[in-house]
Amino acid sequence: MLAKIMDEYPLQVSYRVRTSADKVHEIAQEIAIEQTVEVTRPLWDVDGVRDKTTGKVVSVERSSKNTFDVTVAYPLSTTSYEIPQVLNVIYGNISLKRGIRVQDFCLNETMAKAFGGPRFGVDGIRRKLRVYNRPLVASAIKPIGRSIDELCAFASKMAKGGLDLIKDDHGFSNQVVAPFEKRVMMFASAVKEGAQKGGNKTLYFASITGPADEILHRALFAKACGADGVLLPPMIVSLDTMRLVRDKTGMIVMAHPALCGVFFSTKTHGISVEIMLGKLFRLCGADIVIFPSSGGRFPFTTKDCKAIVGQLLGDLWGIKKAFPCPAGGMKVQDLMRHLKIYGKDSILLIGSSLYEQSEDLELNTRQLMSKVKRVSDNAQEEA
Repeated sequence: MLAKIMDEYPLQVSYRVRTSADKVHEIAQEIAIEQTVEVTRPLWDVDGVRDKTTGKVVSVERSSKNTFDVTVAYPLSTTSYEIPQVLNVIYGNISLKRGIRVQDFCLNETMAKAFGGPRFGVDGIRRKLRVYNRPLVASAIKPIGRSIDELCAFASKMAKGGLDLIKDDHGFSNQVVAPFEKRVMMFASAVKEGAQKGGNKTLYFASITGPADEILHRALFAKACGADGVLLPPMIVSLDTMRLVRDKTGMIVMAHPALCGVFFSTKTHGISVEIMLGKLFRLCGADIVIFPSSGGRFPFTTKDCKAIVGQLLGDLWGIKKAFPCPAGGMKVQDLMRHLKIYGKDSILLIGSSLYEQSEDLELNTRQLMSKVKRVSDNAQEEA
């Protein structure tokens, strides 16, 4: 019976609604109609519309005194299996209301496959690096404002020191101080040369944020320069653009959370943090998802972070797992804490703290990598 329902209604969304008991059923029905046909009852309550197009209220359950969990199922005819339209159905018009938050959504196998998920995922990235038994470690080329030559020196030293991944700082686009093509060409070369000198394998990710008609060109240019992956902010360039880059370039995709905070800064509106940064980013093609770690400079709790990790690594209709990449003020001296929270299948993104350990960035990197490997080896022995 459940399989039949999921075939006919492949998308089911759980909303948390803040209202009174005497109004919640009316609001639940309003969500089902607003997210599908958005017309008055005389126009939708007719054969062919009511039974084939409108959303269906599946359940209404009280969560607290004035909070209810409402599940609405949406029919195949409404979703179209395209990312923009699925997002429109999940939280399009109803996002303009107040007191309605997307808590979660589930979909059938066909829709999950239509989204596609990561091209490489955790296992694919590990194969590229031939690193299987420890967390990966990353840093960023920063800050914007330094000369390209200075930044190249930073990148080369980190690669020589043995970092697994080096990405552009997410604010790089096509600034006068760092024009896109010159920057990417030189950064890719610096990472490659540094890794060769150190006898390491280091992946380089180029920031490709830009105008819509430039993004795919920038990704392909970065690939031609030797970049292994791209860095982009899905909520700025769009989730479907991330899908396009995944499909057209064959590169590893690293997703940045810029602008996402508007969706989960309040508990009564938007989309829950783990669904936004976890399930949605993963489904739409992110191999790696950056998010703020607890204890950093953003107000994320350890509970938030673990929930995101659960969505990135949990079972999801055979979709590949995406690497959790905690960041945002992580400190070298807190390495043990990070490893306990995030475990083996994570990428620890350490920025400013790595630079600040001493003036010798290569030494700083070697010491960090040595500590990660030592701690991981000890953990395996204890297990």
